[in-house]
Amino acid sequence: MAYPSLEFFLVIAKYKSLTKASQELFVTQQNLSSYLKRLESYYGLELFTRHPKFELTEFGKILYQEALEIQNIYQRIDVSKKSYTSNCELRLGCRAAHLNDYVDLLPLQKYKAAHPQVKFIFTEYTSSLSIQKVQEGSLDFAFSSSYVNCDSDSSLLRVTMRKDHCYVLIHVDLLLQYFPENLEEKIACWKSGIALRELNGVPYFSLTKTKSYNKMDVMNDYLRKNNLIESKMGECYSRAGALNMCRHAMCYFVSGDPEPESDDFFSFPVIEPDTAISLYCYCNSHVLNRPYINDFWNIIKTASLKE
Repeated sequence: MAYPSLEFFLVIAKYKSLTKASQELFVTQQNLSSYLKRLESYYGLELFTRHPKFELTEFGKILYQEALEIQNIYQRIDVSKKSYTSNCELRLGCRAAHLNDYVDLLPLQKYKAAHPQVKFIFTEYTSSLSIQKVQEGSLDFAFSSSYVNCDSDSSLLRVTMRKDHCYVLIHVDLLLQYFPENLEEKIACWKSGIALRELNGVPYFSLTKTKSYNKMDVMNDYLRKNNLIESKMGECYSRAGALNMCRHAMCYFVSGDPEPESDDFFSFPVIEPDTAISLYCYCNSHVLNRPYINDFWNIIKTASLKE
Protein backbone atom coordinates (compact mmCIF):
# COMPACT_ATOMS: atom_id res chain seq x y z
CA MET A 1 0.00 0.00 0.00
CA ALA A 2 1.43 3.35 -1.07
CA TYR A 3 1.26 6.16 1.46
CA PRO A 4 1.38 9.82 0.43
CA SER A 5 4.54 11.77 1.13
CA LEU A 6 4.33 14.03 4.17
CA GLU A 7 7.45 16.06 3.41
CA PHE A 8 5.50 19.07 2.08
CA PHE A 9 2.93 18.74 4.85
CA LEU A 10 5.67 19.15 7.50
CA VAL A 11 6.84 22.40 5.94
CA ILE A 12 3.31 23.75 5.61
CA ALA A 13 2.63 22.89 9.27
CA LYS A 14 5.91 24.45 10.29
CA TYR A 15 5.07 27.86 8.81
CA LYS A 16 1.27 27.62 8.92
CA SER A 17 1.42 29.44 5.62
CA LEU A 18 1.27 28.21 2.04
CA THR A 19 3.20 31.28 0.88
CA LYS A 20 6.19 30.74 3.18
CA ALA A 21 6.13 26.98 2.60
CA SER A 22 6.18 27.45 -1.16
CA GLN A 23 9.19 29.75 -0.86
CA GLU A 24 11.19 27.17 1.13
CA LEU A 25 10.15 24.26 -1.09
CA PHE A 26 10.63 26.17 -4.35
CA VAL A 27 7.20 25.17 -5.65
CA THR A 28 4.29 27.38 -6.63
CA GLN A 29 1.62 28.14 -4.06
CA GLN A 30 -0.95 26.71 -6.46
CA ASN A 31 0.86 23.35 -6.62
CA LEU A 32 1.17 23.31 -2.83
CA SER A 33 -2.55 24.03 -2.44
CA SER A 34 -3.36 21.16 -4.83
CA TYR A 35 -1.06 18.84 -2.84
CA LEU A 36 -2.84 19.75 0.41
CA LYS A 37 -6.28 19.07 -1.10
CA ARG A 38 -5.12 15.63 -2.33
CA LEU A 39 -3.72 14.85 1.15
CA GLU A 40 -6.96 15.86 2.86
CA SER A 41 -8.90 13.81 0.34
CA TYR A 42 -6.72 10.78 1.09
CA TYR A 43 -7.38 10.98 4.85
CA GLY A 44 -10.96 12.14 4.45
CA LEU A 45 -10.41 14.88 7.02
CA GLU A 46 -9.36 18.51 6.96
CA LEU A 47 -5.78 19.03 8.13
CA PHE A 48 -5.96 22.84 8.43
CA THR A 49 -8.70 25.31 9.27
CA ARG A 50 -8.92 28.10 6.69
CA HIS A 51 -10.86 30.64 8.75
CA PRO A 52 -10.33 32.68 10.78
CA LYS A 53 -6.71 31.43 10.79
CA PHE A 54 -4.75 28.87 8.84
CA GLU A 55 -4.20 26.41 11.71
CA LEU A 56 -3.78 22.68 12.17
CA THR A 57 -6.97 20.81 13.04
CA GLU A 58 -6.94 18.26 15.87
CA PHE A 59 -6.29 15.47 13.39
CA GLY A 60 -3.74 17.67 11.64
CA LYS A 61 -1.83 18.00 14.93
CA ILE A 62 -1.80 14.22 15.34
CA LEU A 63 -0.61 13.73 11.77
CA TYR A 64 2.09 16.36 12.31
CA GLN A 65 3.52 14.53 15.33
CA GLU A 66 3.44 11.19 13.52
CA ALA A 67 5.06 12.74 10.44
CA LEU A 68 7.88 14.09 12.62
CA GLU A 69 8.44 10.59 14.02
CA ILE A 70 8.52 9.15 10.48
CA GLN A 71 11.07 11.81 9.54
CA ASN A 72 13.19 10.85 12.58
CA ILE A 73 13.02 7.20 11.58
CA TYR A 74 14.33 8.00 8.10
CA GLN A 75 17.11 10.10 9.62
CA ARG A 76 18.10 7.21 11.91
CA ILE A 77 18.10 4.87 8.93
CA ASP A 78 20.46 7.26 7.11
CA VAL A 79 22.79 7.31 10.14
CA SER A 80 22.72 3.51 10.29
CA LYS A 81 23.45 3.26 6.59
CA LYS A 82 26.45 5.58 6.88
CA SER A 83 27.85 3.55 9.76
CA TYR A 84 27.97 0.48 7.50
CA THR A 85 28.91 2.07 4.20
CA SER A 86 31.40 4.79 5.16
CA ASN A 87 34.60 4.96 7.14
CA CYS A 88 33.96 5.49 10.85
CA GLU A 89 36.16 6.16 13.85
CA LEU A 90 36.04 4.86 17.39
CA ARG A 91 37.78 7.42 19.60
CA LEU A 92 39.25 5.82 22.70
CA GLY A 93 41.28 7.43 25.45
CA CYS A 94 43.33 5.92 28.26
CA ARG A 95 46.64 6.09 30.05
CA ALA A 96 49.43 4.48 28.08
CA ALA A 97 49.99 2.10 31.00
CA HIS A 98 46.43 0.76 30.64
CA LEU A 99 46.35 0.28 26.87
CA ASN A 100 47.53 -3.34 26.88
CA ASP A 101 45.17 -4.14 29.77
CA TYR A 102 42.12 -3.15 27.75
CA VAL A 103 43.30 -4.56 24.44
CA ASP A 104 43.64 -7.93 26.18
CA LEU A 105 40.15 -7.66 27.68
CA LEU A 106 38.25 -6.76 24.52
CA PRO A 107 37.52 -9.06 21.55
CA LEU A 108 38.74 -6.41 19.12
CA GLN A 109 39.39 -8.86 16.28
CA LYS A 110 35.81 -10.11 16.43
CA TYR A 111 34.48 -6.54 16.38
CA LYS A 112 36.81 -5.59 13.53
CA ALA A 113 35.61 -8.53 11.46
CA ALA A 114 31.99 -7.34 11.85
CA HIS A 115 32.90 -3.66 11.29
CA PRO A 116 35.86 -3.54 8.89
CA GLN A 117 35.16 0.12 8.07
CA VAL A 118 35.75 1.24 11.67
CA LYS A 119 39.11 2.79 12.51
CA PHE A 120 40.36 2.76 16.11
CA ILE A 121 41.86 6.03 17.33
CA PHE A 122 43.70 5.70 20.66
CA THR A 123 44.75 8.88 22.46
CA GLU A 124 46.75 9.02 25.67
CA TYR A 125 45.15 11.06 28.47
CA THR A 126 45.30 11.04 32.23
CA SER A 127 42.58 8.94 33.86
CA SER A 128 40.47 11.93 34.90
CA LEU A 129 40.95 13.87 31.65
CA SER A 130 39.85 10.94 29.48
CA ILE A 131 36.53 10.80 31.38
CA GLN A 132 36.11 14.54 30.94
CA LYS A 133 36.67 14.15 27.19
CA VAL A 134 33.88 11.55 27.06
CA GLN A 135 31.53 13.91 28.89
CA GLU A 136 32.42 16.69 26.44
CA GLY A 137 31.85 14.41 23.44
CA SER A 138 35.41 14.52 22.05
CA LEU A 139 35.96 10.84 22.97
CA ASP A 140 33.60 7.90 22.53
CA PHE A 141 35.13 5.74 25.28
CA ALA A 142 37.46 6.33 28.21
CA PHE A 143 39.39 3.56 29.94
CA SER A 144 40.36 4.68 33.41
CA SER A 145 41.13 3.56 36.95
CA SER A 146 39.35 6.66 38.28
CA TYR A 147 35.86 6.20 39.70
CA VAL A 148 33.16 8.71 38.78
CA ASN A 149 29.66 8.50 40.24
CA CYS A 150 27.43 8.39 37.16
CA ASP A 151 24.33 9.29 39.19
CA SER A 152 25.38 12.94 38.95
CA ASP A 153 25.53 12.74 35.13
CA SER A 154 22.73 10.73 33.54
CA SER A 155 24.49 10.66 30.17
CA LEU A 156 27.69 9.08 31.55
CA LEU A 157 27.75 5.27 31.56
CA ARG A 158 30.28 3.09 33.40
CA VAL A 159 31.18 -0.59 33.57
CA THR A 160 33.95 -2.34 35.52
CA MET A 161 36.33 -4.12 33.19
CA ARG A 162 38.67 -5.71 35.71
CA LYS A 163 39.91 -5.55 39.29
CA ASP A 164 43.65 -5.74 39.77
CA HIS A 165 44.98 -7.20 43.01
CA CYS A 166 48.40 -7.15 44.55
CA TYR A 167 50.08 -10.52 44.92
CA VAL A 168 52.29 -12.17 47.52
CA LEU A 169 55.17 -13.82 45.67
CA ILE A 170 56.64 -16.57 47.82
CA HIS A 171 58.67 -19.80 47.52
CA VAL A 172 57.38 -23.06 48.96
CA ASP A 173 60.62 -23.59 50.98
CA LEU A 174 59.96 -20.37 52.88
CA LEU A 175 56.40 -21.51 53.57
CA LEU A 176 57.67 -24.87 54.83
CA GLN A 177 60.03 -23.07 57.18
CA TYR A 178 57.27 -21.01 58.82
CA PHE A 179 54.20 -23.19 58.26
CA PRO A 180 55.33 -26.81 58.53
CA GLU A 181 51.87 -28.06 59.54
CA ASN A 182 48.86 -28.29 57.20
CA LEU A 183 50.71 -26.38 54.49
CA GLU A 184 48.80 -27.93 51.61
CA GLU A 185 45.50 -26.77 53.11
CA LYS A 186 46.90 -23.28 53.66
CA ILE A 187 48.18 -23.06 50.08
CA ALA A 188 44.79 -24.17 48.71
CA CYS A 189 43.12 -21.47 50.81
CA TRP A 190 45.63 -18.74 49.97
CA LYS A 191 45.20 -19.30 46.24
CA SER A 192 41.79 -17.68 46.71
CA GLY A 193 43.25 -14.82 48.72
CA ILE A 194 45.59 -14.10 51.60
CA ALA A 195 45.59 -11.59 54.47
CA LEU A 196 49.12 -10.31 55.03
CA ARG A 197 48.74 -10.62 58.78
CA GLU A 198 48.72 -14.40 58.22
CA LEU A 199 52.40 -14.08 57.26
CA ASN A 200 53.36 -12.49 60.58
CA GLY A 201 57.01 -13.21 61.26
CA VAL A 202 57.87 -14.21 57.69
CA PRO A 203 60.61 -11.93 56.27
CA TYR A 204 59.60 -9.75 53.37
CA PHE A 205 61.32 -7.41 50.98
CA SER A 206 59.77 -4.08 50.04
CA LEU A 207 59.73 -2.92 46.46
CA THR A 208 60.45 0.82 46.57
CA LYS A 209 57.96 2.62 44.36
CA THR A 210 59.46 4.38 41.37
CA LYS A 211 56.19 6.01 40.35
CA SER A 212 52.92 6.98 41.96
CA TYR A 213 51.55 3.69 43.23
CA ASN A 214 48.73 4.06 45.74
CA LYS A 215 48.47 0.33 46.34
CA MET A 216 51.93 0.26 47.92
CA ASP A 217 51.04 3.17 50.20
CA VAL A 218 48.02 1.22 51.48
CA MET A 219 50.16 -1.89 51.86
CA ASN A 220 52.87 -0.19 53.92
CA ASP A 221 50.29 1.45 56.21
CA TYR A 222 48.77 -1.96 56.83
CA LEU A 223 52.14 -3.52 57.64
CA ARG A 224 52.83 -0.83 60.21
CA LYS A 225 49.41 -1.04 61.85
CA ASN A 226 49.67 -4.85 62.17
CA ASN A 227 53.23 -4.80 63.57
CA LEU A 228 54.59 -6.60 60.51
CA ILE A 229 57.19 -3.96 59.76
CA GLU A 230 59.72 -5.71 62.01
CA SER A 231 59.89 -8.58 59.51
CA LYS A 232 61.12 -6.27 56.76
CA MET A 233 64.54 -7.30 55.39
CA GLY A 234 65.03 -4.25 53.20
CA GLU A 235 63.88 -2.64 49.99
CA CYS A 236 65.06 -2.05 46.45
CA TYR A 237 63.99 -0.42 43.19
CA SER A 238 64.46 -3.58 41.15
CA ARG A 239 61.57 -5.99 40.93
CA ALA A 240 63.90 -8.52 39.34
CA GLY A 241 66.23 -8.27 42.35
CA ALA A 242 63.41 -8.79 44.85
CA LEU A 243 62.03 -11.65 42.76
CA ASN A 244 65.44 -13.33 42.72
CA MET A 245 65.60 -13.19 46.53
CA CYS A 246 62.10 -14.72 46.69
CA ARG A 247 63.10 -17.58 44.41
CA HIS A 248 65.96 -18.34 46.79
CA ALA A 249 63.39 -18.59 49.63
CA MET A 250 64.95 -15.68 51.51
CA CYS A 251 61.76 -13.59 51.76
CA TYR A 252 58.46 -12.79 50.11
CA PHE A 253 57.45 -9.55 48.48
CA VAL A 254 54.22 -7.93 47.28
CA SER A 255 53.87 -7.06 43.62
CA GLY A 256 51.18 -5.64 41.39
CA ASP A 257 51.88 -8.41 38.88
CA PRO A 258 51.69 -12.17 39.51
CA GLU A 259 54.28 -14.70 38.40
CA PRO A 260 53.47 -17.94 36.55
CA GLU A 261 52.59 -20.54 39.16
CA SER A 262 54.72 -23.66 39.62
CA ASP A 263 55.00 -26.46 42.17
CA ASP A 264 57.48 -24.47 44.27
CA PHE A 265 56.53 -20.82 43.66
CA PHE A 266 53.21 -19.12 44.27
CA SER A 267 51.41 -15.83 43.62
CA PHE A 268 48.65 -15.37 46.20
CA PRO A 269 46.16 -12.52 45.60
CA VAL A 270 46.08 -10.12 48.54
CA ILE A 271 42.60 -9.65 49.98
CA GLU A 272 43.73 -7.85 53.15
CA PRO A 273 44.43 -5.03 52.96
CA ASP A 274 42.05 -4.41 50.07
CA THR A 275 44.37 -2.95 47.45
CA ALA A 276 42.35 -3.94 44.39
CA ILE A 277 42.22 -1.19 41.79
CA SER A 278 39.34 -1.33 39.33
CA LEU A 279 39.72 -0.59 35.65
CA TYR A 280 36.61 1.10 34.25
CA CYS A 281 35.20 1.94 30.85
CA TYR A 282 33.11 5.11 30.44
CA CYS A 283 30.84 6.04 27.55
CA ASN A 284 28.51 8.92 26.77
CA SER A 285 24.99 7.62 26.09
CA HIS A 286 24.49 10.32 23.44
CA VAL A 287 26.85 8.52 21.01
CA LEU A 288 25.07 5.17 21.25
CA ASN A 289 22.61 6.12 18.49
CA ARG A 290 25.41 5.20 16.08
CA PRO A 291 25.13 1.43 15.58
CA TYR A 292 28.87 0.74 15.28
CA ILE A 293 29.47 2.50 18.62
CA ASN A 294 26.51 0.77 20.26
CA ASP A 295 27.84 -2.61 19.08
CA PHE A 296 31.24 -1.86 20.63
CA TRP A 297 29.58 -0.83 23.91
CA ASN A 298 27.64 -4.12 23.96
CA ILE A 299 30.90 -6.02 23.56
CA ILE A 300 32.40 -4.06 26.44
CA LYS A 301 29.40 -4.78 28.66
CA THR A 302 29.66 -8.49 27.85
CA ALA A 303 33.36 -8.48 28.79
CA SER A 304 32.83 -6.43 31.96
CA LEU A 305 32.41 -7.57 35.55
CA LYS A 306 29.04 -7.39 37.27
CA GLU A 307 28.96 -4.48 39.70
